[in-house]
Amino acid sequence: MVNYKDLSDSAKEYAYKNFQEYSGGKGFDFQVESILEDCRDMLETKGIYDPVFNYSGFHGQGDGACFTGNIDLKDFLEAHISIREAHPELYIAIIPFDGKGAACEYYNVQMTKIVGRSSYSHEKTVHLGHWDYDYLNADTSDDNNQYYEKLFKDAEKDIEEQCRDYMRQLYRELEAEYDHNISLDTFLERAEFQDFNENGELT
Repeated sequence: MVNYKDLSDSAKEYAYKNFQEYSGGKGFDFQVESILEDCRDMLETKGIYDPVFNYSGFHGQGDGACFTGNIDLKDFLEAHISIREAHPELYIAIIPFDGKGAACEYYNVQMTKIVGRSSYSHEKTVHLGHWDYDYLNADTSDDNNQYYEKLFKDAEKDIEEQCRDYMRQLYRELEAEYDHNISLDTFLERAEFQDFNENGELT
């Protein structure tokens, strides 16, 4: 058994390469779960529920992170003051001040995957999908439906971009953790307490 600092240069290089392969693969999976769980908890405070995450990485073209999920418009607008203030009519429409004319409170939307881009997992591969409409409880007149749809369409870009900001933030966190995981500094910290054979393999 040999300490890392006593290995030959070629054995040190081999040991570090093996470390990177493991730490960027199976060893990284442990950190990913924690990051995704934290992101899931954060999104739920923002009105985005049941997220399903996808990511690819790192440092390559097309790499990124995204999620699909359900957006409760009321919760979402109350968690994002700037969007709520930019689209006050939409917010007013989803608050049931009375039992008549509050049909928009039954609308929710989804983040969905864009068909044809399934091989990538960045923020541009998802968009806001269809309305989720509760016909049993809401006013279903055509005039009201068109009015609510227009309100949503006016706010759609802002809602979508906010969700994409969260995806970019998630990817930055994953990328930073990955880079730290495979870094030479991390390797040296761990290698100090490991035993190697003369070829640089862990014993």
